[in-house]
Amino acid sequence: MSANANQAPTTDRPRASAADLRAAAEAAMPSYLADLADLVAIDSGSYSPEGVNRVADWVERRLERIGFTTERIPARLPGGPCGDVLVGRLAGTLPAADGGARIVLVGHMDTVFEEGTAAARPFHTDGHLAHGPGVSDDKGGLLAGITAADLLVRQGRTAFAELVVLATPDEEIGSPASRPITERVAAGADYALALECARENGDLVVERKGVADLLVTVTGRAAHAGIEPERGANAALAAAHLVVDLQALNDRWPGVTLNVGVVRAGTRTNIVCPQAELQVEVRATTTAGLHTAITAIRQSAARTAVEGTTARVDQLDLCPPMENTPAAQRLLALARGAAADLGLDVNGASTGGVGDANLTSGLGIPTLDGLGPIGGADHTPRSGSTPPACPAASPCSRSSSTACARPDPDHRVRAAGGPHAPGPSAPSLSAPPPHPDGRPRMHRIPLSPRAGRAALALTAAVILTAAAVPAAWAHTEQDSGTLILVGGGLKDNNSEIYGEIITKAGGEGHARIGVLTAASVPESQDPNAGDPATCSNSACNGAYYADLFKQFGAADAQWIPIDIEHVDAADSDAVVAQVNSMTGFFFGGGDQYRYVTSLLHGAAHTDSKVLAAIRAKLAAGAVVSGSSAGAQIASGPDMVTGGDSYQALRDGSAPGYFDDATKLGYLPDGGFDFLRAGLLDTHTGTTGREGRAIRLAADTGQDRVFALDEDTAIEVENAGTRRESLRVLGSHGVSVLDLRNARTRQRDAGWSIDNVRYSYLTDGDRYNPLTWHAEPATGKTVLRADSATPVPSNNDVFYSVDNPEGTPYSFSGTARALTATTAQRTATATTYESAPTFQVTFTKTGATRAWTTDGHTAASLTELTIAIAPH
Repeated sequence: MSANANQAPTTDRPRASAADLRAAAEAAMPSYLADLADLVAIDSGSYSPEGVNRVADWVERRLERIGFTTERIPARLPGGPCGDVLVGRLAGTLPAADGGARIVLVGHMDTVFEEGTAAARPFHTDGHLAHGPGVSDDKGGLLAGITAADLLVRQGRTAFAELVVLATPDEEIGSPASRPITERVAAGADYALALECARENGDLVVERKGVADLLVTVTGRAAHAGIEPERGANAALAAAHLVVDLQALNDRWPGVTLNVGVVRAGTRTNIVCPQAELQVEVRATTTAGLHTAITAIRQSAARTAVEGTTARVDQLDLCPPMENTPAAQRLLALARGAAADLGLDVNGASTGGVGDANLTSGLGIPTLDGLGPIGGADHTPRSGSTPPACPAASPCSRSSSTACARPDPDHRVRAAGGPHAPGPSAPSLSAPPPHPDGRPRMHRIPLSPRAGRAALALTAAVILTAAAVPAAWAHTEQDSGTLILVGGGLKDNNSEIYGEIITKAGGEGHARIGVLTAASVPESQDPNAGDPATCSNSACNGAYYADLFKQFGAADAQWIPIDIEHVDAADSDAVVAQVNSMTGFFFGGGDQYRYVTSLLHGAAHTDSKVLAAIRAKLAAGAVVSGSSAGAQIASGPDMVTGGDSYQALRDGSAPGYFDDATKLGYLPDGGFDFLRAGLLDTHTGTTGREGRAIRLAADTGQDRVFALDEDTAIEVENAGTRRESLRVLGSHGVSVLDLRNARTRQRDAGWSIDNVRYSYLTDGDRYNPLTWHAEPATGKTVLRADSATPVPSNNDVFYSVDNPEGTPYSFSGTARALTATTAQRTATATTYESAPTFQVTFTKTGATRAWTTDGHTAASLTELTIAIAPH
């Protein structure tokens, strides 16, 4: 590996290897074109699962002839069937343990064309161009990857750990069905090579913007416009102001664009408009830019310009950007070297369109796209000339496509009343602009030597070159430290959690723990400050925890003397020196907003010197732990500030901190942003906070929540990096709420949500945020439900504070009972409160799993689905 991590390592690529690849590619061109003709002759529009599966059949047979093992994974669109995902795996000759790389080739089998197009305009060549529906996007690219793999196998060039071919059925409509499969299959790969068509000049793609779709609903008050307009509140006027404000956000951040693309308002001209909707798209080159813009949109919506109106922002979907990271640049350098050996000059390009490469890049995998042939559109005035690779209007650029993993925003709005019916006429925003006669533009690829055999050779050479580099070179992101975040109620005798903090801080006799208790009231506000037995303030709580850590074996433990009356200490060089002498930190409970006001600088939300020092220690490998508010403050954007589940479901959320403890509030700027993987909530089972966690995530567009029970922690390795991994510690559990496919509705009866995936993990279970996958702890076995006992009735699912006879852990209790019985596939539970009463429906799916320690009851479970609606 090169001493400079930003330079590509040298690889043993003798010129003879390039010559051999060129010769092999030239020999393969006739069979490549014959195979391409076979594939293009199959109509395989995204909404034609039979056609897509015919392509999958063909690809499967071809991969198996090469030596791949294959797997067909059924996928399903929200409104109907979808083609299969096809995965091919080829074991190489260099095991991963010896540095062999795992490389994933990503292509797609679907096209934008309707049934009958292949027969109406069949594949043909005219000497310099190959024409046909899907010839470049992406049948030519997918076939190029398969052919390149074949060339390498035939030449014995298999010095890699594994080569994976991933062929998806729905990329042209945003990969809504295949996204979770792609993320699961690709996770852990060292490199990903995407087979979309190359740019106009043959350049490869190193950057694609990410996309977020938002729906802003402005609610006003109806009144007769002629008789009593003063009694109304005009949502259309408020929406108009908001459009101006949102469009003004353009050019505020580099690489970020925002567009209010659809505006709907009102019903009749004589009624003051009671509701308006804005559909907003945000695109950004970085994840940070995307979330910064979304936060700004929420802040703008929170301050409507018309009295009596309110605005709610729902995130419909988010596709991560394919970021131009140092790792991506190093991969590009490898490809350029391979191209130079073949006599080609390629560079890296950026595009605003999205594709499956966004998904692999979002997993932290160095990704390079554009390894398919140069492509273009037929039946245009340029027909017969060598076309540009991907003009702005061509299907290759996907400039009109929506974010991956969802249909277009208009489909989402219609889907609120029922699924969008699939079929040959189902629209796709990925489709290229129509030909003047109304037909979709046809695809074409040039057959010149450079675009033909050289393209095949380049794909093979890039695979070979990537394989020649040690796998460890792909993962240059520095390891970070560990978070241990407790859901509150940490018992003094919990040796598992306290012991793990000590271990991560250096072990017994070596650990030095800095204790921060700024979430507690200062001494001056504690009426019992003078009584060590009953005091509860920052100083006495700091001393209490310091003594407790020493009892568990810390060499030293010290209070860090900061609270809301000693904010200046957060920028004291002496306190910074104290922090720098520590090997671990513990944040005590109380009110997380006090941590914000004492350790962050005002509206700028920038680190104090002490917080910056703790952040640097964490990045360098220290452990940062906390309980209750001390865990909550580790959150990133949209940190919860308070609220109860019932009121959250009934009234929704609002940014801010409220005296009314039942009102769901949050801080858009968040806490200390130590944790990357999702939102946090605490005291979950003992205060029934699952409902508020779901509502907050839905309102703020977050995809995932970790809702921690008391006396239970998540241990997060490599905190703050793409490689975070979690383990559960303690006596209860952690609810993982997955909202990627959730759908919300707001009707007169109230708010509802469905398709929330729910997992409940307990001591020793592990969770990988990249793959969204849980693994049970050693000693837990699969629960084979053998009881026909019905799930007990539950009329207080969120353990209401108003119900003296309520039961803690009510929500998780119903979920665990359902997985342990054969009597039913669904169970319902209701809120204690009424007007309205909310009903929670728990449903077992084909993916639901449960694990047990006693053979009869569920200790842990994954993949139940949750729906909540007024009842």
